[in-house]
Amino acid sequence: MKIWSRDDEGVRRLFGIPVGTPWGKDPRIALRSFEPENPSLLVPRAVGIGWDLNLGAVAVRMGLIRPDDSLPDLNEYVPENLRRGLVIAPWVGAGLASAAALGFVKADRVATSWSFGGKPRTYMGGVAAALTITGVATVAALYPRWVGKDDGADIAATAQALGIQTAVIMANLAASKEIRHPGRRQPLAVIGAALAPVVMGGVLVGTVKVALDAVAVSLTREAGARPGA
Repeated sequence: MKIWSRDDEGVRRLFGIPVGTPWGKDPRIALRSFEPENPSLLVPRAVGIGWDLNLGAVAVRMGLIRPDDSLPDLNEYVPENLRRGLVIAPWVGAGLASAAALGFVKADRVATSWSFGGKPRTYMGGVAAALTITGVATVAALYPRWVGKDDGADIAATAQALGIQTAVIMANLAASKEIRHPGRRQPLAVIGAALAPVVMGGVLVGTVKVALDAVAVSLTREAGARPGA
């Protein structure tokens, strides 16, 4: 097995494990986590090492969308007001996460990672925690602008950003409670991690459904405009 390779789909692999890099300009990178046309539940991560859940395949199996309801095909039908809202949303999320992080500046220590049971595992000083949280939330907000608008990649990246920011905000709430009750389990941190893919999937499926409604309206108008209709 090669140490560093690239498969037929252009995915970089380290010892066979997929590696996603944020500086790639291929829109398929951001769209990997929402491929309804791909029946595989696990897909290479857009950013990071390993695999992500294919939320598109999950939505198809739940009957929410069809396999051919792909975002690239429907991108031109996404209403402009929804697109503007999706541009603003990650910055609202970054603002909320950063505002909550300001409350940590005077804290001696802040929980920054959690076990699956909600127990704090590692801590940072208050200032370092505030800067880290603000940085993560801001980078997430910038990610949609970085990947570009080709084939709806910005919409997919926006969904990912909002999922990350949801987890960060919930972790902030858990950390705030942990400061008041040191060492206790904080389910909010676990709930936030579970909510992240729900938020991502909700944004993407919702956008697809709105675009499908726009397609239906467009077809109806075209049919009404035909002579003899």
